Formats: sequence, C-alpha cells, structure tokens
Amino acid sequence: MINRLYNPWQITNDGEREADRHLSLPANMDGEVVYVLHSLRISSRYHRVQMSGECDFVIFSRLGIMVVEVKGGIMGHGEHGFYRFKGDEQTEPVKNPFTQADENAHAILDFLRDNGQNSIFVGSFVCFPECVFDCDGLEFNDLWHRGLEVGLLPMVLDSLYEQIEDFYQKQDERNAAFQIKWETLDEIRIKHLTEILKPQFDPRLYLSQSKLNLGESERRIEEGLHILHGLSENQRIMVQGPPGSGKSTYALDLIVRLCKSKEKRGLYLCWNEFLAARMQAKLQNALPDNPPGNIRVLPYFHFVEELANLLGDKSLIPTFDHVSKGEIRQVVNECLGRLHKAKKLPWYDFIVADEAQDLFDKGLDQVIKSLLKANNPLQKGNYYILFDDNQAFPKFANLDAYIRTREALKEASAYYMQFSNLRVNTGHGITDLIQDAGHGLADPHKIYGNDVKFISWAKPTEVPILLRQYITQENTLSQCKPENMVVLLTADLMKEGSPIKDLLNEESVLEMLTIDNLDRPSEKIHYTTALRVKGLEWDTVFLICSSLTDPKNLFQLFIGASRAKGKVYIIFAHQ
Repeated sequence: MINRLYNPWQITNDGEREADRHLSLPANMDGEVVYVLHSLRISSRYHRVQMSGECDFVIFSRLGIMVVEVKGGIMGHGEHGFYRFKGDEQTEPVKNPFTQADENAHAILDFLRDNGQNSIFVGSFVCFPECVFDCDGLEFNDLWHRGLEVGLLPMVLDSLYEQIEDFYQKQDERNAAFQIKWETLDEIRIKHLTEILKPQFDPRLYLSQSKLNLGESERRIEEGLHILHGLSENQRIMVQGPPGSGKSTYALDLIVRLCKSKEKRGLYLCWNEFLAARMQAKLQNALPDNPPGNIRVLPYFHFVEELANLLGDKSLIPTFDHVSKGEIRQVVNECLGRLHKAKKLPWYDFIVADEAQDLFDKGLDQVIKSLLKANNPLQKGNYYILFDDNQAFPKFANLDAYIRTREALKEASAYYMQFSNLRVNTGHGITDLIQDAGHGLADPHKIYGNDVKFISWAKPTEVPILLRQYITQENTLSQCKPENMVVLLTADLMKEGSPIKDLLNEESVLEMLTIDNLDRPSEKIHYTTALRVKGLEWDTVFLICSSLTDPKNLFQLFIGASRAKGKVYIIFAHQ
C-alpha cells in the first residue's frame, strides 16, 4: 500500500507529475507499506555542496529510505554528460542526476544521524519518467525510464534491496571492525521517520481541501478568471489544470474578449465533438453579432478532414485507423505542407486549443506554425493552450512528439497552473475518487463519503434495474432533473454485440447522447462512453464499468468521475 503525504495535483513540474503517476500505478508489492514525500527542501547545514537542495521524492519502506531524483522531458547522454532535448532538435545540459540524488541522500543521512537515527539506510535513485532512455554502453543500475517493463515503485524497492546488499558485501570485504546493521522498519517506525523529517525539510503537504458550496465555487471561478485576465496581455498562454478547474470556462471568456474586435478571425480546436458543439452554442449566445465564420469551432478530426478537402486529395482524409496507429500527425504535416506550396492555407489571428493533451501528439505545433498570421508564429503569434497531462492516456501513440510539442509551446508561452477544483462538490469523496482512479486505483471498499457509491453487478440484466433504482432515488430525494444526470460506460460495454448496450437501448428513460440532443431539453437521461465527454459536466454521473482492475477502464473511470459536480455512482462488474 502506498501512502502519499502530499496532494499530487499541487505538483507543478511535468516530469514529477508523471513520476507520481507511475509511483501510484498498481503493483504486486506483497503487502509492502510505502510512504512518499514530495519536494523536501534540504538546508545548507546538511547539504555538502549547495546552500540548499530539494529532493523530488523521498520513499520510505521497511528496508529504509530512497531519494528519487526526477528529470522530465526527453533525456540523452554524451561525452559532456546528461542533456535534455528541446524544440527544433536543440539540447540543454542538465546536472548529473545521479550526483544530485547521492548528495541529497547524504544530506538526509547526516540529518538522521544528528537526530539519533543511526541505523536507517538511505539510498539514491534516478527516474526519467517521460522518455525511453538509451543505456547502451552505460552502467546505470539505479535508473528507471519508460522503456522498462518493470514498474517504477517495484524497481525502486528492488534497487533499495540491492544497494543494501552491496553495502554489506563491501563491508565484509573491508573486514570492518564495527559492522553496521541496517534497521528493518515497521509502519509505526516509518511514520515516525516522516514526522522527524518534516520540521527540518519542510515537505509541502497539501492535505486540506475545502468543501465548496455554490457561492464559493462562483467566487473561485471569478478569482481564476481575474488572474487569467492578467495573463492575457501575453499573446501566448498555456494553462494547465485538473478536471473541473475552469479551463473551458476560461477558453470561452478568452474568445469573447478577443472577438470584441469583429475583424479578428479565430480557430477553436478540441478533440471531443461534444465539447466543440457546446462551445459553438455558447459562443453564438455570447457573440450574436459576430460575423459568421469569424470564429471556427472544430473537433480536431473534422479540422483535418477540412484540410484534406481544401487540398482536394481524399486520400489524406483521416480515418480512425490513422488515430489508433498514431499516424494523424503525419497526415496533418502532409496536408499543411502541400497547402503551403499551393498557397491555400487558411490563416487565423488566434488559435485556442482546449483539452490540448489530446492534440500534442497529433500535430498541434505544426498547425500553429502554419495557420497563424505572424512571422515566426511560435514566438510572435497568438495562441492559447489549455491542457491537463493527467487526462492524456498513459500509453501515448507518440510520447516523444507529445513531450516535444508541449515543451516547445511552453518555452514560447506564459505558463499558468491551476490547482483548485471549481465544481460544487458536497465533500471530498469525488476528489478522492478522481485522484485514486487517475493513479490506476479504485477501491469499492474505501469510504469516499456520501458523494460516491459503488454498486456491483453479476449479470448484465441487473444493470438496467440498478440504474432505474438510483435514477429514481436521485430524482426523488435530490430533485435532480434528467438533463443534470448522465450515464457513462467504459468503451468495451458500448461495442457492437455488448449485452449492456442492447439492454440500455431498450430502456425508455435513456437515450444515446448525440450532437443534436446535447443541449435539447428532454425527460430522458443521456448515455455514452466516458471518453467522449471531456470538458462537459453534470450534477450526477452514473459510471458503468466492466472491471475495476483494467488500466484502460480505470482511466475512463477517472475521466467519467471528473465530469460530476455532485455525485458519482460506480456500477461495476463483480469479479
């Protein structure tokens, strides 16, 4: 069991956020109890070479303590040491992460000894969570990268064991008169050590979360918009934030303000066609006098179709096969290159990319470079990117393209990170569920409070009965209207031939969510897959899952639960 003594949504470094996600993925640890601290600052009194230092992660287990140094981005190694790839094939040197980890481990060891803790082993470890690192010809035994089959946490624990065994072997070889024996720790001892470290190292614990009522939610939205207004003097802004932090609200506000000048021509892109339809409707209401076509609102897939049609080459119209194989970036690049040669490129004054974590690996940077009315668009154009790395499925089709695009855009942009969930939750339960599911966990036996309820089913025929029961309950007791409820399924349950899909089709109180009925008043409750509703929200969400152990299902549960403002029901297959 892993216990994180920090709020993962408060991590601002992209590499550390990805490392945190990998640390929390399910792993067979045979009952190991692990505690993790993030961002522990080290004073100059203990650090050997710096006025102060910082440990990215410190992991406590029964064997001892491991200090983990994280380097995000795409890493390389050459004759001058380690470096990180930047945009346009440029590189930047970085400090030797193994040296940093060793120095931080020595600092913690010295601190513990000063406090009478002489028998605690402290090891060091390095993590490159966003790349596959080529170790050919290099001997880095205590390094984890994405190319390894073993998980991050199991490798950290194995490495800690190996470092201890290596210490004992060297001690025996020296035939030391005083033999050190490292202590094996139980959970009480581990918790005691975390408490000892807190005052000196000041771990940034963010354990409190306020309950939001409607007034507080509205105040936070206004406050967030006010902060983002201040950033709007910048022509290029990137906003990262968790589900419910107001990214799409800001996108709408931004476009409305940009379009006070009716001559401006803008492009809004997202992957989700429902989010695009919702944004189109909101913009029409907010800008009724704006000339038609001045603001194009398009799902990215349809946008690429338009490029191919503009070129007049149907062979470049993308297919879902292109998406599944990670080839849509190549299609975009070819379309843009040929349109440029033919002088047919459509140009825009600004581009807004919402839920952009779905677009980074699909050619978004090339779209910005080609379609903005500016010389050197990445440096001088107007673009606004809203994203959340947590909502990008862990197995990116092209991780290198994803990271290179994200980092190239960040390098040329003002960057702001939102932390608060602005939705009106009645307690902490939904937030806790979202965090657990985002890290590959969902425990039906855990007490998430009144906001979250788990219900199991053994046979598909039980699902409609359970749905009717709890829909009636929400409608009667909570006065929740049908338009404020949604049923979301994991993708496997919506495939052709699925008995669940056939049963839901027969339910008179349900109807499939479509573009046409998205905002149409109805007495029926809509249903669709969880992955199709990014950026949207409802008061009550019913999640129907085939399994609570499959990583893909847990990711969809994370997306689905993050759509809820008030309550989540998880109706899952009992296994």
